[in-house]
Amino acid sequence: MGRKVRIEKVSEEEVGYTSIQGCIGIGYQDIVEVFGEPNGGTEWFLKLDGVICTIYHYKSDENVNVRKVTKWHVGGFNEKAIRKVVKCFEKTGWKAWWLPFVSLS
Repeated sequence: MGRKVRIEKVSEEEVGYTSIQGCIGIGYQDIVEVFGEPNGGTEWFLKLDGVICTIYHYKSDENVNVRKVTKWHVGGFNEKAIRKVVKCFEKTGWKAWWLPFVSLS
């Protein structure tokens, strides 16, 4: 099954200037079970094996019940972020979709 991913929560300052790296299809409670409660509101600021990652709902400032959201954005400094997040969920037996972000510029 491979080694366990080292999960650390980090501050908002440490994740500054990250950008979208992909999307995952998963429920709020599933995220909480793997990463704990969000850092603030509906965002997780994480370091997974040293890779900075964020998980957030793009429209969370609107009147959305995030407990019903099943599409989440994953941010980071590069594509390693989405891959690390997916790896954490795969270790729980998660079987859902994920998409890497592809820049057209």
